[in-house]
Amino acid sequence: MAYQLPELMDRVRGLAPLVELHRSEFDILRRLPDAVTQAMVEADLFRLWTPRALGGAEISPRDLIEVVEAAAAIDGSFGWCLTNANTMGRMVAYLGPEVARDWVAGPDCQMAGSTASLGVARRVEGGFRVSGRWPFTSGLPTARRVVGLCQIEGEGTANAPAMLFCHLPTSTIQTIDSWFVSGLRGTGSQDFVADDVFVPGEHTHGFVDALPRHSGALYRFPIIPMLTLSVSIVPLGIAKAAIDAFIALSGRTISGSSQPLREREMIQIDLAHAEALRRSGKALILSALQDLEDALDVGGQSLTEARAFFRVALAHSAECSLRAVEIVASAAGAAAISEGGRLERCVRDVQAAVKHVAMAPHNFVVGGQVMLGIDVSGKRF
Repeated sequence: MAYQLPELMDRVRGLAPLVELHRSEFDILRRLPDAVTQAMVEADLFRLWTPRALGGAEISPRDLIEVVEAAAAIDGSFGWCLTNANTMGRMVAYLGPEVARDWVAGPDCQMAGSTASLGVARRVEGGFRVSGRWPFTSGLPTARRVVGLCQIEGEGTANAPAMLFCHLPTSTIQTIDSWFVSGLRGTGSQDFVADDVFVPGEHTHGFVDALPRHSGALYRFPIIPMLTLSVSIVPLGIAKAAIDAFIALSGRTISGSSQPLREREMIQIDLAHAEALRRSGKALILSALQDLEDALDVGGQSLTEARAFFRVALAHSAECSLRAVEIVASAAGAAAISEGGRLERCVRDVQAAVKHVAMAPHNFVVGGQVMLGIDVSGKRF
């Protein structure tokens, strides 16, 4: 399956009316409504990062940035579920083609997963016995398979445990209804539990040191940078939605004045400031992505620096997106707090999104350490 970016963008944007129709259900159900998920299946949006040899689109990270940003501008939860499903779908590139082919043979192949290493995998003949509870598994209610990060029992050290990803069918796990939050309510980011489930060895692969079984350019990127990139795009789309929502209401006047918001100089400054923040955050991600790609051919300290500053770029972009939403929400005044309004939802969603570990302020630390010449060889980034 090979798609050009304009076609994929049309497919995503074509779902906007359906998302709008069902948006009120997002907060009630605390997951995407079935109609929205089914439309995503029919638009084949769950195989964007799946190997082309297995029927996927295998689009570039740059194209995924555009697609996910557009989806998140329609709705934050919609974009979040889209990107997480594709990030987990990318994981099949680390399995043997004969293992994963049937899993992704058709578009109804949504995968969900958690990168919190809260599972334990015990080696047994033919594979592992896996137990654990994994949180924040976005898209879990409608997923066909799940991926859980595990520590291998008795291997590695206390400071550097041996870890691997385990792929399980949802029929072998228990779902815990745990997603009660303020923002991104429609993502269904529930917990799942596995209790001594057997996972064949060929259904597992490494984490930091994993080697892909497919040779496409997409799979040259290590797992961690792509995991962190995928979710970090969502705040950019939410910021765009907030800016567009503010422009749509800027013709209003406020109490005590006959002058529309759009004609006020301070409002014009705020709007341009918010847009500059959004664009600069995205530009830094794209620049850092190019640096990372270039460094893959060089390796060594160049790659270490590129990976460190890639994390810095993601954290910085998140701060930019958050600030952009805050600026236009403040400028909108009381219109930004109306329950069910677009701006109110953007505020809640962006505040939730930037709490993800991929965008947290601690990501600046590794960049500063590299600048200061501090050894970061024991860190995972």
